[in-house]
Amino acid sequence: MCGAVPRPPQRYDRTGNTRGLIGAGGKALRYEVALGVTEHFTYAAYLSDPTVPTKMAEVNRMIGKAEDLLWPGKPPRAEVAILAARSAEIWDKEGSTTPGYLAEEANLYRALQQANVPVDFVEEDDLSAKGLEPYKVLYVTEPNIPAEFQKSLVAWVQGGGTLALSMGAGAADRYNDPCDILYKGLANADRGRVVRFDWTPGSFSEFIRGQMIAPVQTAKVVPPVTVNQPMIETPLLLSEKGAAVTLLNWKGETHQEVKLTVRVPFKAKSVESVKQGKLTFTQTETGLQCALPLDATDIVLLRPCANYRITGPGFSHHVIQPGVSGRLRLHAGGDQERVPERI
Repeated sequence: MCGAVPRPPQRYDRTGNTRGLIGAGGKALRYEVALGVTEHFTYAAYLSDPTVPTKMAEVNRMIGKAEDLLWPGKPPRAEVAILAARSAEIWDKEGSTTPGYLAEEANLYRALQQANVPVDFVEEDDLSAKGLEPYKVLYVTEPNIPAEFQKSLVAWVQGGGTLALSMGAGAADRYNDPCDILYKGLANADRGRVVRFDWTPGSFSEFIRGQMIAPVQTAKVVPPVTVNQPMIETPLLLSEKGAAVTLLNWKGETHQEVKLTVRVPFKAKSVESVKQGKLTFTQTETGLQCALPLDATDIVLLRPCANYRITGPGFSHHVIQPGVSGRLRLHAGGDQERVPERI
């Protein structure tokens, strides 16, 4: 498994890509890829910088300290998705630069990552009641969407979904003929929400980033990790052994105190940073709170109490506490529900 991460500032720690891949659930690394090699800036060019091997060694040490939670960990289930373009690509001009709708896919993914919102890519074939069932929000930038899938999108919105459309999304069908199924259907929808961007965001000012993630907030999607500083990405991995939160500081400046709220489906026994050691923490129904200084990256490890057993990769875990009748189900928003056991 691998992931995509935005590149850090040129002046800052470029091995942030590597840590981002591991934090997103990657289990194998090729440094020449993770460092962001291009035809103009090769792996050898990175190694000519004497600081890079030192940083690579630091990454390996951090992974080693957190491996017992990183290796089995999986990301929580996403409630937000982006439609991966397919039908539109055949109409792109050969040899042209990256089309705007594809650039916006990348921009949206980057903005959601940096807002700590888990996100999936879905195919056109997933545009059905079953395929979209896990999601509360869907972003669409593709201009060409087959007519039958446009009908499915309308039905999903009418069922309560939130659809975010960039400029020109869904304006044509797979044959590049104008198609108004989506827009006419959404105009008559009495449920769900539709957000239309009449511009292509493209930049990442704080205001623009806020506009890009507004549909997520409107749909009341709660990120599994929140942080009190902007531009700090915090991918979360969960397993039966606990949780690992990788902190990625894309702003390029040291913070004396970063406050985290982590929503995990277990009662924590201990919290520690691979750089700072043991951390003090509090845990309430809204999540686990802790604070630590942060330079470029760190990994925070949360280990559960011995009397908690965790199953499943996402926030639909059943947490079983021996001696207590029933199962405790923790939802993404932090709400708890007692489910009686069958005797």
